[in-house]
Amino acid sequence: MANLNVHAAETKDGLGTRLIVAYKQIPGNPLRALVIKVDSMTRDVDRDELRNMVTSREAQAERDFINHLHNKKLLNYYHENRYFTDMSIDDVVMTPGNGQKIPLREVINSLNARNGLGQLPTQEEMNNLSQKDPAASMKRDELMQAGSKTAMAKNALIQAKLMQDEVNKKIKQALELDPTVRPIADRILQGLPLEEPIKVELSSEKKAPKKTRAKSTKTKAIAS
Repeated sequence: MANLNVHAAETKDGLGTRLIVAYKQIPGNPLRALVIKVDSMTRDVDRDELRNMVTSREAQAERDFINHLHNKKLLNYYHENRYFTDMSIDDVVMTPGNGQKIPLREVINSLNARNGLGQLPTQEEMNNLSQKDPAASMKRDELMQAGSKTAMAKNALIQAKLMQDEVNKKIKQALELDPTVRPIADRILQGLPLEEPIKVELSSEKKAPKKTRAKSTKTKAIAS
């Protein structure tokens, strides 16, 4: 029996484009999924690494593969290489193995039912809603757009956390090499410049000549 891969999928268009589903539903935009087009990855080594990662026990235990990428600190790398793309959930067919082909919508509805949640509306139902109640449709679009921004913000924070982890790792390495650089490390952690700014104090010597000139003038007046 072939190993199952709960994150494997292909496009519904019949071309059989291989996909790995990172997010079954993009936060704030439940009718779109975040996927990785395997054959569009620019580096062979990345494809091989993805193949090994996605079939691991840890990845298969995740509801969404993006959580595993986060744990492996690869989110930033995948973003930088533009490996993520979003698709309508109705264009994605899950292919977990053994010849199974299950529309992603069915998978989501099954998970929702298991968790006591409602079924996803069909595209036709959403179109009918737009025609019957344009105001409600506009409100829905606003919420979905706000949700997309929230998702982008969360991704940015995840990337920031990954970069911060790398900073902490480098600081730890530096302190192990030379503990005397601790003050510099503390300044980095506090977001301060590496070196303290040089303070320039203005001299007050210019004030003295005034008194000297004043006395000189007074003496000259008496003499005259």
